[in-house]
Amino acid sequence: IKMTHKFRLIILLLASACLSMMMANILTLNFCILCMTENQFTYEDQNIKFGYDIFQSIASGESFTSGVASDAIAELSPLKFKFPSMFDFTPGFNKTSFKLAENHPELFLRIIKMVTLGLCKNGTEKVAEQVDLLNVDIEQIRNGFNFTAIDPKLTASAKEHIIGVAEATSELMNAEGKKVSKWMKTKPEDLELRNLTWDGVVSLRRRVIAKRADYEYNAQERSILFAAIAIGALIAIIPITAGIHRYGCRKSFTAVGVIAATATAFCPLAASFGIIPFTFMRMLQGVGYAACMPVIGSVTSTWASLGESGLFSGALTSFIQLGPVIAMPLSGILCVSPAGWPSVFYVHSGITFMLITLWWTLYRDSPTGSRYVTAKELAIIQDGKLCTSKGNANSDKLPLRRIYTSLSAWAVWIAAIGNMCSIQMVVVFAPTYLNQVLGFQLINVGFAAALPTLLQCVVKIIAGMSSDKIGFLGETAKVRVFNSIAFIGMGSFLVALALLPNSSPLVALACLIGSATVLGFNTGGFFKSCVLIGRQYSHFINANIQIIMCVAMLLVPFVVYSMTPSGSPSEWRSVFLLHAALLFITNAVFCVIGQGEAADFTHSSSQDGTTAHSTTSKDTSVYKMAVIEQPISIHAEKNS
Repeated sequence: IKMTHKFRLIILLLASACLSMMMANILTLNFCILCMTENQFTYEDQNIKFGYDIFQSIASGESFTSGVASDAIAELSPLKFKFPSMFDFTPGFNKTSFKLAENHPELFLRIIKMVTLGLCKNGTEKVAEQVDLLNVDIEQIRNGFNFTAIDPKLTASAKEHIIGVAEATSELMNAEGKKVSKWMKTKPEDLELRNLTWDGVVSLRRRVIAKRADYEYNAQERSILFAAIAIGALIAIIPITAGIHRYGCRKSFTAVGVIAATATAFCPLAASFGIIPFTFMRMLQGVGYAACMPVIGSVTSTWASLGESGLFSGALTSFIQLGPVIAMPLSGILCVSPAGWPSVFYVHSGITFMLITLWWTLYRDSPTGSRYVTAKELAIIQDGKLCTSKGNANSDKLPLRRIYTSLSAWAVWIAAIGNMCSIQMVVVFAPTYLNQVLGFQLINVGFAAALPTLLQCVVKIIAGMSSDKIGFLGETAKVRVFNSIAFIGMGSFLVALALLPNSSPLVALACLIGSATVLGFNTGGFFKSCVLIGRQYSHFINANIQIIMCVAMLLVPFVVYSMTPSGSPSEWRSVFLLHAALLFITNAVFCVIGQGEAADFTHSSSQDGTTAHSTTSKDTSVYKMAVIEQPISIHAEKNS
């Protein structure tokens, strides 16, 4: 590696890539659940004669008895009336006389019923008189009519009749007298009715399961699999933080990465053993997610110069957006490949192992321990930082009571609830909504689901830079304005998404993308407020935000699945409106009590001798403090 005095930027890119893969690993199931539980179908085109009963089932939903149909045929014989029976089907209703069928389908179907009954009762002359009175040219409907030109609601009873007859017949024959495959467990949605001739021959396409889904998970089991990530993360947060403090970030994150990569690779095998082993592997994937925030703090404090702390923080925290950008398109391509859905887990695991190997090779817990850091770069990194002994560093105290009674801190946490729940809903369930409701193909779903978070990452950077440069507003006003743009913007897009008709999938996709993109303004909102009010204690406020992230990951799947048992568009409307309301309410609270100035708990006497070169003037938009080389052990303040 060439000594260019920029090795810290290589560390930044490497750390960002590793963190993004931790996020991508936990998102593998979000896409694979579609492939794992999806049946593979083949389609059979058939022409089957169901007789005249089919007309009555269409007209009124009540089938003729077999006796009526037999009597009708018997009475037709002496009349020598010949029904058309042709298999070159018409593309639709013919000429002007078929405007009646298009404008008044129910009336047209009653006419069909009258024709069949009239032939039995009165003969051809009487039928001709009745038909002529309605101005219907019998010549134009000699071949029957096309099902695709009729309201599907009117053919529902016909499908039920067809399924009932076909499944009750031991040897089903087509119109040519050839035996067709046995119908079993056929559903109305498995049939596409195309054409019906006057003698009751139905042309249809039947969907048949060629290969059943590998697994079937009910709503509760799916919720458990998604929630397992959050459970594993919550359990692992404290041990990982302690491990980084005691053994350093290099060893600890390497161990975490190996655990996460191994668990990801074993997910397909665990799934074959049952829901419990699969859930356990998902919990181990959550260990990688739990390490993200502690690693961000450690890397930033160790490798970033004071003037680059914003760059490091912005780049490293973008793992939330970059994870889906990696996982969704890659999963979409692999799921439809010959390797199938298991390859999604294997490829993600392989990439993680590769990056963790680079991490172990290149990363050091201090720039002084890296042979790739020049003396000039080391001076840049350490400029302005105060090195203290470990014992002195451990004397810092955390004012827990004052933090937890601070309204400005609660404003940040309440805003985080709305933010994390909403973005969790979009990240986790966007593939499901795009595929099952909007009807996008799986390979397109992967790219479409990744686009919102990718655009949000761009907006985050732009919003953060803009917030720092705006000088005509105070910090409190700025954080409230930016937070309102993010929350009200996303909420408005979700409301529009809920109100859109199902016939506008591209507009719905645009609203989904817009909802996640505009949320990127939160970097100038409650995220920035966290730094401004917390100052030297902002890491602790961020730790509570991470807990909120894990809890949201735990609860949101249960809420969404409980609200969408059948996955209908109306159920998804309720989901979008609920999260929109949550955004509006939490933003209102933040705008009332949220602040952009240092909170009272930052003025603690215990800080003497622990910081250097700090500024708290109104002209400074971001609070900077010296970062101590040695790990800091934070103790709670003691009540006097």
